[in-house]
Amino acid sequence: MSFVTELRRRNVFRVAAAYVVTAWLIIQVVATIAPILDLPDAVERLTLGAIVIGLPVALILAWVYELGPAGLQKDTGAPTAGFGRRIDFIIIGVLAVALVMSLLTRPSIDDHVDSSVAVLPFANMSGDAGNDPFTTGIHDDLLTHLSRIRSIRTVSRTSVLRYAETTKSVSEIASELDVATILEGGVQRSGDRIRINAQLIHAGRDEHLWAETYDRELNATNVFEIQSEIARAIADALRAALTEDDQRRLATVPTDNIDALDRYFIGRQLLQQRTLESLEAAIRYFEQVTSLDPDFALGWSGIADAYMLLPEYSSKVNRDLVENHAKAAIARALELDPDLPEVKASHAWYELRFYEWEEAEAIFRDALEVHSDNVNVLHWLSHVLAW
Repeated sequence: MSFVTELRRRNVFRVAAAYVVTAWLIIQVVATIAPILDLPDAVERLTLGAIVIGLPVALILAWVYELGPAGLQKDTGAPTAGFGRRIDFIIIGVLAVALVMSLLTRPSIDDHVDSSVAVLPFANMSGDAGNDPFTTGIHDDLLTHLSRIRSIRTVSRTSVLRYAETTKSVSEIASELDVATILEGGVQRSGDRIRINAQLIHAGRDEHLWAETYDRELNATNVFEIQSEIARAIADALRAALTEDDQRRLATVPTDNIDALDRYFIGRQLLQQRTLESLEAAIRYFEQVTSLDPDFALGWSGIADAYMLLPEYSSKVNRDLVENHAKAAIARALELDPDLPEVKASHAWYELRFYEWEEAEAIFRDALEVHSDNVNVLHWLSHVLAW
């Protein structure tokens, strides 16, 4: 009689199969209840270790003993009626329990929401084109808030801009941008009131995960608070964890002057147009910003960026004047808030103009630690690496 035949006769293979199936079920049970009971991680490791050690013991017992009508007894070499069938029933029973448990504990779509989101351009609900820069500024700031939360994957501003006033469905947009959720919103500004509505949509099911309307007095503090509340609500809906740094940044109010904020939004959008005329206009708006609120660091950073861009669009620009204005603006921005990615980017860009390669790269990378999707930082860092 061959060894394999003897193993089969003594039901060692069946016992091994029953042991593995039962062990798998035990591991699943422990993995399920451990977080609920707040058990230490060592419990799961100890369980796995005991199962591994127990396997050879079970196989040895299967070789030496058999289960007969009188119970467990030493193997006599004679066939034992029904023993193999009993083990088969045990295996089938354990598999049935495992299947039921798997169905009961299987995560639903709601349990694991993909934390990827595309923030579509917000609609200007005011009926006044003069509010377009303000609406765009709200959208950009909210996108910045979300993109700084590491546990949420966002789509860049340039990628979502083409969906302004689109007729495509949510599912089509989500598919093209490779995200699970879409954030839509609108801004209505009237007199001394502001209303912002936002809705987070699960693209696969075309269902709302969250929606809210914020109706507040129009002031800078409320604008930033609404943006922070929306960002927190989205993080909660996507089950994304907020770190202490995330919470601190969301609570920051860069300026409490609504007129300064208005002009900053306009200046920033003029800066993005990248023409000599738009840059000169941007400088005027940013200077108004810092006049209205001298402590608004982003206004000073905007001045520096606009001045440093001027020589790229005109050969007649006085470069010494540009350097002096940019240097003074960066110094003031660094004095006010050196940790802002925008301020870091302006600082690194200034260093880059004097070929301080290593210093510029270090500052750019430091800025990316705070805001990994900052377009300006990525753009100028690419120049550092290419040069």
